[in-house]
Formats: sequence, structure tokens, C-alpha cells
Amino acid sequence: MTLNDYQHQAFRTSGPGRSRALWRERRRRRTRQTTPLPRNGTRRHGVTALIPAYNEAHSIVSTIETLLKQTVPLAQILVIDDCSTDDTATLACAAGAPVLKLSHNTGKARALNQALAEVDTAYVMTVDADTRLAPDALAHLLAAMDDMRVGVACAKVLPWQLTTLWERGRLVEYTLGQFIHKSAQHRLRSVLVASGCCALYRTPVLQSVGGFRPGTITEDLDTTWLLFEEGFQTAFVAEARCFTMEPTTLQMYTRQLDRWYRGMWQCLACHTWRRTWRLKLLVYWYIVDALLAPVALVATLIGTTQSPLYWCGLAFLLELGMVGLVAVGAEPRRWREILSGLPAYLLLRHINLYAYLLAFWRERMQNQHLAIWHKGH
Repeated sequence: MTLNDYQHQAFRTSGPGRSRALWRERRRRRTRQTTPLPRNGTRRHGVTALIPAYNEAHSIVSTIETLLKQTVPLAQILVIDDCSTDDTATLACAAGAPVLKLSHNTGKARALNQALAEVDTAYVMTVDADTRLAPDALAHLLAAMDDMRVGVACAKVLPWQLTTLWERGRLVEYTLGQFIHKSAQHRLRSVLVASGCCALYRTPVLQSVGGFRPGTITEDLDTTWLLFEEGFQTAFVAEARCFTMEPTTLQMYTRQLDRWYRGMWQCLACHTWRRTWRLKLLVYWYIVDALLAPVALVATLIGTTQSPLYWCGLAFLLELGMVGLVAVGAEPRRWREILSGLPAYLLLRHINLYAYLLAFWRERMQNQHLAIWHKGH
């Protein structure tokens, strides 16, 4: 089976949009040749879970336990130990997961590719070693794969615990971002990123594009865009929930932001954006919005006769109302926790903006390309 065979089946089952999908498929076939899948023959039915890990002894056991408790049993769980210096491999083996030990530290993308080459199941799921899954997460992700146009499905991400200011702020940030932005992107069939915390891929599709490219520091964002360029969609599945460990200090938080934002600028530099006008429009909308935010703020303060405290108070009330409505709609059982995290979220927004502008300056203006993975916890 070839990559075009998957796309052909996708437009055949797309319902009302069949004629438009057929036109797009014919256009694709005229503009590029068929890309053969790297492996022939039949594949085992089921899902292989890959867990890349580097010094994750504090969380690897919990991650494996949640995978073993899935309502849809996994065909295989494989931990890729990227030359850890702690007891990650020993604890993973004791928890019941086979371990692929690498001789030297290669980075997350290369570590995943070492295991991906041997995967023979129809689906492969990547799970971070600091992430727990709800028992029905895999079942919901597999349901999204009924649509043959979907190449990857990603779960809803929430903080693992709420003990620090940074984790409480992240709860609000994730709730707003996924309930508003990511849900809208899903409806537009242009999800910007399938989060590496937990994502389910069609194995032949992922292998056909060469797996995870090591050229950027954010392999999940790069792979999402790459699959989009090949004609596949990303599904955001809000019912599939995963819980990840968040930064607990300011230094960890800013390091994680620096990696995310600089990885985005790296991805922008290495993608051609062919046949991806929706994704391109969304990406540049967010970029322009973020870059103009400080300009708009300064212009508002200079051009008004009201006190800055007035505008700060008004902004807080508007944020409180929006967060309250979203909390009730997205996480009705946790709305109190979400509202209590609003002050932390407002602080995080300013730190995020500073980190975003700093990443832009370093990556695009100074050409200081980040190549070292900084852990975010």
C-alpha cells in the first residue's frame, strides 16, 4: 500500500465533501509521484506505545502503569532509554516494559526513530515519560482514526498536579487554549501541533515521511506540519485526556518556553508550506498577533485619558468572565481550581510574551539556533 492509497481511501469515505476531495486528490497526483511506504506485507492489528526517556526515573513507572490500564490493550510498550544516567531503564523493566537502551544520547527525535523502524503494528503512539493517560485515552484516539484523512490524533493535555504557581497558571492556559483555539483549529482541519505528550499516528504514514526529523528542537510540531503537507489532517480529541508534569520553578518554565518558541521558528524556516494555506494562515495569524500585542498595549495606554489601573482592572474582569465561562464548559468539575489559577495565568501571559520575543530575536535576528534539549521539569 502507498501513501496515495491512504489518501484515495480518505476521499472515498469523506461523505458530502467527496467531489471537492476528489478534485484535490487528482491535483496531488498531478503534482507529485506516489510515495511508497517503507514496509510491505500485512501489519499486526493494534498499537505500539513508544516512550522516549532521559533521566525520567521519578515518573517512568507511573507512565507505564497508566498505559497498562488502558481499556484498549496495547500490543506493545517500548521504552527508549536515551543513555540515562539514573535508574530509568531499571525501573521501566521492573514495571513490565521492554527497554531499548541507546549507547549514547541522541535526542528525542533520533531515539524515537530507532524504535519506529521496528514497529509492525498499524498504529504507533508516542507518550512522554512524564505523562499519565486516562484509562480510556487510547480508545478515544483510535475512534478518531476511523476518518482515513486523519494521519495523527492528539490528546487533551492537563497538568499532572497543582502545587505551584506555574502549574496553576498552566491549568488555565491549557483549558483556554484547547477549549477555544485548538477546538477551532480542529473544526478548520488545521490543528497546529499534535502534542508530543500523547499522540497516535498511522505507522505506515509516519514511516513514509521518514519518522521524526532531528533538524528542529520541537519534533512534534515539525511532524504535524510535515504530515499536513502530505495531505493528512490532525485530529484533536478532547475526550482523550493526558496529564503531564509541568515546570515547578521560573527557570524550568522559561527554559521550556524557550525550547517551544525557538522550535517554532526553526520549523517555520524548514517548511515549504505547499498545499497548506489554512495552516499557513493560522500560523502567521498567531505570529502577527503575538508580535503586535505589546505595540497595541503601549498605544492603548498612551492614547487614553483613563488611568492605567482602570484598564488593568477592566482587563482582569474580562479575563475573569471568559475564564469562568470556559471553565464551566470545558472542565465543569474543576472550575474552582481554574478560577483560582487566574492570577497565576495573568503573570504567565507576560512571561510568555517576553520569552516569545526573546526567542524571535535569538533564532531569527541573531541566528543562534537552539540544538540542546532543555528539560521543562
